[in-house]
Amino acid sequence: MSRKGFTLIELMIVVAIISLLASIAIPNFLHMQIRARRSEAFANLKGMAVAQISYYELYDSLVACSTSPTTPLDRTAYPFDNTLTGWSDLEWEPDGKVRCHYRAQLFTNSNGQWVRPAALCDMDNDNATATWYMDVDPEGTSGSAQHMVLRPNNATASQNRY
Repeated sequence: MSRKGFTLIELMIVVAIISLLASIAIPNFLHMQIRARRSEAFANLKGMAVAQISYYELYDSLVACSTSPTTPLDRTAYPFDNTLTGWSDLEWEPDGKVRCHYRAQLFTNSNGQWVRPAALCDMDNDNATATWYMDVDPEGTSGSAQHMVLRPNNATASQNRY
Protein backbone atom coordinates (compact mmCIF):
# COMPACT_ATOMS: atom_id res chain seq x y z
CA MET A 1 0.00 0.00 0.00
CA SER A 2 1.47 3.40 -1.03
CA ARG A 3 1.24 6.44 1.17
CA LYS A 4 0.40 9.86 -0.16
CA GLY A 5 1.95 13.00 1.30
CA PHE A 6 5.26 14.72 1.87
CA THR A 7 8.23 13.60 3.92
CA LEU A 8 9.67 15.79 6.64
CA ILE A 9 12.78 16.42 4.49
CA GLU A 10 10.68 17.66 1.58
CA LEU A 11 8.75 20.02 3.85
CA MET A 12 12.00 21.36 5.35
CA ILE A 13 13.39 22.02 1.87
CA VAL A 14 10.24 23.92 0.89
CA VAL A 15 10.40 26.00 4.10
CA ALA A 16 14.08 26.77 3.45
CA ILE A 17 13.35 27.89 -0.12
CA ILE A 18 10.47 30.12 1.02
CA SER A 19 12.68 31.61 3.76
CA LEU A 20 15.41 32.35 1.25
CA LEU A 21 12.99 34.05 -1.14
CA ALA A 22 11.47 36.09 1.71
CA SER A 23 14.91 37.23 2.90
CA ILE A 24 15.53 38.62 -0.58
CA ALA A 25 12.06 40.03 -1.26
CA ILE A 26 11.24 41.80 2.03
CA PRO A 27 14.20 44.26 2.07
CA ASN A 28 13.57 45.08 -1.60
CA PHE A 29 9.90 45.66 -0.84
CA LEU A 30 10.74 48.00 2.05
CA HIS A 31 13.21 49.91 -0.13
CA MET A 32 10.58 50.31 -2.85
CA GLN A 33 8.09 51.64 -0.29
CA ILE A 34 10.56 54.35 0.75
CA ARG A 35 11.22 55.25 -2.88
CA ALA A 36 7.48 55.54 -3.49
CA ARG A 37 7.09 57.86 -0.49
CA ARG A 38 10.06 59.93 -1.64
CA SER A 39 8.34 60.57 -4.97
CA GLU A 40 5.91 62.78 -3.05
CA ALA A 41 8.74 65.19 -2.28
CA PHE A 42 9.96 65.23 -5.88
CA ALA A 43 6.51 65.92 -7.32
CA ASN A 44 5.74 68.64 -4.76
CA LEU A 45 9.10 70.38 -5.27
CA LYS A 46 8.48 70.47 -9.01
CA GLY A 47 5.01 71.91 -8.37
CA MET A 48 6.42 74.55 -6.03
CA ALA A 49 9.08 75.52 -8.56
CA VAL A 50 6.53 75.86 -11.36
CA ALA A 51 4.32 77.98 -9.07
CA GLN A 52 7.33 80.21 -8.29
CA ILE A 53 8.03 80.69 -12.00
CA SER A 54 4.37 81.52 -12.65
CA TYR A 55 4.40 84.02 -9.80
CA TYR A 56 7.61 85.54 -11.15
CA GLU A 57 6.09 85.92 -14.61
CA LEU A 58 3.08 87.74 -13.14
CA TYR A 59 4.72 89.94 -10.48
CA ASP A 60 8.48 90.07 -11.28
CA SER A 61 9.32 88.74 -7.83
CA LEU A 62 9.58 85.44 -6.00
CA VAL A 63 7.90 84.32 -2.77
CA ALA A 64 9.47 83.06 0.45
CA CYS A 65 7.28 80.50 2.22
CA SER A 66 7.55 79.34 5.82
CA THR A 67 7.78 75.65 6.73
CA SER A 68 4.54 73.74 6.34
CA PRO A 69 3.26 71.61 7.92
CA THR A 70 4.62 72.31 11.41
CA THR A 71 4.00 68.77 12.63
CA PRO A 72 6.46 66.11 13.83
CA LEU A 73 8.68 64.81 11.05
CA ASP A 74 7.83 61.13 10.71
CA ARG A 75 6.24 58.76 8.21
CA THR A 76 2.75 59.94 9.13
CA ALA A 77 0.94 62.01 6.50
CA TYR A 78 -0.28 65.36 7.84
CA PRO A 79 -2.49 68.07 6.31
CA PHE A 80 -0.61 70.88 4.59
CA ASP A 81 -1.21 74.35 6.12
CA ASN A 82 -1.45 76.87 3.28
CA THR A 83 -2.34 79.71 5.68
CA LEU A 84 1.29 80.08 6.80
CA THR A 85 3.48 82.90 5.46
CA GLY A 86 3.88 82.95 1.69
CA TRP A 87 1.77 79.96 0.71
CA SER A 88 -1.43 81.91 0.01
CA ASP A 89 0.55 84.38 -2.14
CA LEU A 90 2.12 81.54 -4.10
CA GLU A 91 -1.30 79.89 -4.49
CA TRP A 92 0.18 76.41 -4.39
CA GLU A 93 -0.58 73.45 -2.17
CA PRO A 94 -0.06 69.72 -2.54
CA ASP A 95 -2.83 67.28 -3.31
CA GLY A 96 -3.80 65.77 0.03
CA LYS A 97 -1.71 65.11 3.12
CA VAL A 98 2.10 65.20 3.10
CA ARG A 99 4.92 63.33 4.83
CA CYS A 100 7.58 66.01 4.31
CA HIS A 101 7.98 69.58 5.50
CA TYR A 102 8.11 72.14 2.69
CA ARG A 103 9.48 75.69 2.57
CA ALA A 104 10.81 78.21 0.07
CA GLN A 105 13.84 80.29 1.05
CA LEU A 106 14.45 83.56 -0.78
CA PHE A 107 18.04 84.65 -1.55
CA THR A 108 19.08 88.13 -2.63
CA ASN A 109 22.39 89.23 -4.10
CA SER A 110 23.62 92.23 -6.10
CA ASN A 111 22.20 90.71 -9.31
CA GLY A 112 18.69 90.05 -8.02
CA GLN A 113 16.73 87.27 -6.33
CA TRP A 114 16.33 83.53 -6.53
CA VAL A 115 14.36 81.08 -4.42
CA ARG A 116 15.00 77.57 -3.15
CA PRO A 117 11.95 75.37 -2.56
CA ALA A 118 12.99 72.57 -0.22
CA ALA A 119 11.55 69.39 1.28
CA LEU A 120 12.73 67.89 4.56
CA CYS A 121 11.73 64.25 4.95
CA ASP A 122 12.21 61.24 7.22
CA MET A 123 10.61 58.52 5.13
CA ASP A 124 11.87 55.51 7.07
CA ASN A 125 11.25 56.99 10.55
CA ASP A 126 14.86 56.52 11.69
CA ASN A 127 15.36 60.18 12.82
CA ALA A 128 17.82 60.73 9.96
CA THR A 129 16.33 63.32 7.64
CA ALA A 130 16.87 63.88 3.95
CA THR A 131 16.63 67.34 2.39
CA TRP A 132 15.88 67.88 -1.28
CA TYR A 133 15.68 71.22 -3.07
CA MET A 134 15.15 72.76 -6.47
CA ASP A 135 16.52 76.23 -7.18
CA VAL A 136 14.38 78.69 -9.13
CA ASP A 137 16.60 81.36 -10.67
CA PRO A 138 14.78 82.65 -13.76
CA GLU A 139 17.24 85.52 -14.33
CA GLY A 140 20.42 83.56 -13.60
CA THR A 141 21.32 85.84 -10.68
CA SER A 142 23.27 83.23 -8.70
CA GLY A 143 26.41 81.48 -9.79
CA SER A 144 25.65 78.46 -7.59
CA ALA A 145 21.93 77.97 -8.26
CA GLN A 146 21.02 75.39 -10.88
CA HIS A 147 17.69 76.51 -12.28
CA MET A 148 15.01 73.77 -12.01
CA VAL A 149 17.45 70.96 -11.08
CA LEU A 150 16.38 68.65 -8.26
CA ARG A 151 19.28 68.06 -5.86
CA PRO A 152 19.91 66.67 -2.36
CA ASN A 153 21.72 68.82 0.17
CA ASN A 154 25.31 67.82 1.02
CA ALA A 155 24.38 65.84 4.16
CA THR A 156 21.73 63.86 2.29
CA ALA A 157 24.14 63.14 -0.56
CA SER A 158 26.97 62.08 1.78
CA GLN A 159 24.64 59.68 3.64
CA ASN A 160 23.42 58.26 0.33
CA ARG A 161 19.83 58.86 1.52
CA TYR A 162 18.28 58.67 -1.90
